[in-house]
Amino acid sequence: MWHEVLAVDEARGLVAAIGYRDFPGAQTSFTARDGTTYVAEAKYPRTIGFVSIFKIEGGKIARLETIANEVPYLMPAPFNAPKPKDIVVDDTGVFMESATADSAGNLYAGSFKGNIYRALPGADKAIAWIRPDATNKIASVLGVLADEKSNTLWACSIPMGKPNEVSALIAFDLKSGAFKQRYEMPAPASACNDIAIDKDGWAFVAETTNGRIFRLKPGADKVELLVEDKALLVGVDGIAFSEDGTLYVNNVRANTMLRVNRKADGSFASLTTLKVSMPLNGPDGLRPIGGNRFLQAEGPAGRSSLLTLEGDTVTMKVLKDGLDGVPGVTSIGDTAYAVESKGRFLFDPAMKGKDPGVFALRAVPMGGIQ
Repeated sequence: MWHEVLAVDEARGLVAAIGYRDFPGAQTSFTARDGTTYVAEAKYPRTIGFVSIFKIEGGKIARLETIANEVPYLMPAPFNAPKPKDIVVDDTGVFMESATADSAGNLYAGSFKGNIYRALPGADKAIAWIRPDATNKIASVLGVLADEKSNTLWACSIPMGKPNEVSALIAFDLKSGAFKQRYEMPAPASACNDIAIDKDGWAFVAETTNGRIFRLKPGADKVELLVEDKALLVGVDGIAFSEDGTLYVNNVRANTMLRVNRKADGSFASLTTLKVSMPLNGPDGLRPIGGNRFLQAEGPAGRSSLLTLEGDTVTMKVLKDGLDGVPGVTSIGDTAYAVESKGRFLFDPAMKGKDPGVFALRAVPMGGIQ
């Protein structure tokens, strides 16, 4: 049932409200509190719209009068917020991999094509905003992250199919898209995958190929190694901080999630593998949404989920599944945007040359979980 309070008259103890209630028609009878069974008035699906006046006495409902009428089944309530729209990328051959958003509502997406796309607040279309050139040396873009504190859009570039180039973390001006600086990943050949920023402005980078996590101090010219672990971190992908400053990562190859324990001075201490409430299938993009909660994308599973962490336990709630590959996710307000990559058209030889259709960030209502 959906309802909205229209007016409150405190002097008279009256409350006026309108509401909608859906009746699927599955029940042909119902039992009252006194045990009496009644035949349902209608045996077909319908929605009832109603206007009610409540009389309040002593903080309780003393009387209720309602006028109701039947409307088409599942008719949206007129007071509900409009359903958020998908954001379509105005380009072909995109194959997005990651997404991020700023507080103004701008949405940014990286792509294997090498472009970084931006959708302005309220827009339902994203266009190429930053393109590869001789200065930024972008190849394919994996992770992107908006850092408003430093006015930086961070991006991970990997030399996919370009053996003479190096994977790098690249900084752009968040407002203009102008190139700032490039920070190359140390040898051996590596894959800068995604980024997280701590409260002091340090950038942390998940490097997938060699199982490394790097960090970059504000003002520094090169990244420094935080940890390398061939057993647990080869395949490290999503990376994010909880509100209390704890660092978490997932592993796209091992289907695991880990806590990166650090000492008081910020240096590495140990890794803890967490217990997830359901099996993971290619965990990828990881975005904090406050407290100890995160949004997580899973590429092969084609789903985006809400994660709630307590101690060593991760409770996972699927928000949307059935999409064609979801390597990234972000949010604006109470709407998540899942990156539908359609990567099988890029990596599966049987699908190459076939039309993948439009590329889009799929809007997923989060139901007021924030």
